[in-house]
Amino acid sequence: LMGVGCAAALAALPAKRGAHRCHVCARTGAGTHAFELTLHKGARTRQEEDALASRLVLRAIGVASGLEGQSVADVWGEHDAKREGDGLEYSFEPTGDPIEAVTGGRIPLAQLSRGVCDSVARGGEGGSDDGGDHGALEEVAVASGARLVLPGSFNPLHDGHVGMMRAAARKLGVDMAAPGACVFELAIVNADKGALEADEARRRVRQFGTEAGRDLTVAVTASPIFSQKAALFPGAAFVVGYDTATRLVMPKYYGGREGMLAAFADLRARRCSFVVAGRFDEASARFLSLDDMRAEIPPEVGDLFVGLDEGDFRDDVSSTQLRREGKGLSLSG
Repeated sequence: LMGVGCAAALAALPAKRGAHRCHVCARTGAGTHAFELTLHKGARTRQEEDALASRLVLRAIGVASGLEGQSVADVWGEHDAKREGDGLEYSFEPTGDPIEAVTGGRIPLAQLSRGVCDSVARGGEGGSDDGGDHGALEEVAVASGARLVLPGSFNPLHDGHVGMMRAAARKLGVDMAAPGACVFELAIVNADKGALEADEARRRVRQFGTEAGRDLTVAVTASPIFSQKAALFPGAAFVVGYDTATRLVMPKYYGGREGMLAAFADLRARRCSFVVAGRFDEASARFLSLDDMRAEIPPEVGDLFVGLDEGDFRDDVSSTQLRREGKGLSLSG
């Protein structure tokens, strides 16, 4: 995935007062490539300057893609060589790893290749608000033995999250108090919104230490999609809400039905499954559960889904509503 932007001030009528120049940025997961082209004013026609600017955009894409044989200097063509007064500057600013930004590099990313989460934090009372000691982050060895994983943005963490995990644990007979058995997962890289700022990630992690006695464990990962989560947590059941579950079985997100079935086959090979919590639907004034979406689930993968009915779990409060009200996790009960 790459983002490319270009801004230029080139030859025009009436003549521009300032310099003729072109700025191009190409951003990838590795960092930002910046290019600044300055052209000798009055030495070229508008068409010639357009051609150079277009060539710079193409070269920027090539360089940022890491294609062999790509050079920024190639912007100067055989028929339009660099002239006196022309200039071209290039800089690269690496993004840095978002996990290391949160953990201060204390937890090596090599753990990911060994089947252990990039970074794990257990809720506790420690940690300062300034993030100087990484807040409530504490290195914890949670390997690939998690039985239940509840992914979320936790903005904020609230009783519904904890209640959903408890209900899933009851449904599958998992001891929520067993170390590492039930894990809340915060992916600080989002497929749509980019990476969380380090301070914001620390703030969200600290929420798991505000409720004494619950001993909640949160894994901080860089895995926004379920195929990546399954690689981190083989054998786990992912606890998701009704709306997330409906998106999981939409072929359009996989490039078609075959792609969707292939993705679920990979999840099955990793012994992963889903626990789906229902929700109240205001439009129909009824509680929607897994049974309401069974017709949309391909029969080949139906056994990978277990539902939580209204009697198992119901919480009508949303994170969006709590953000509006400035509320978070209740400390009662």
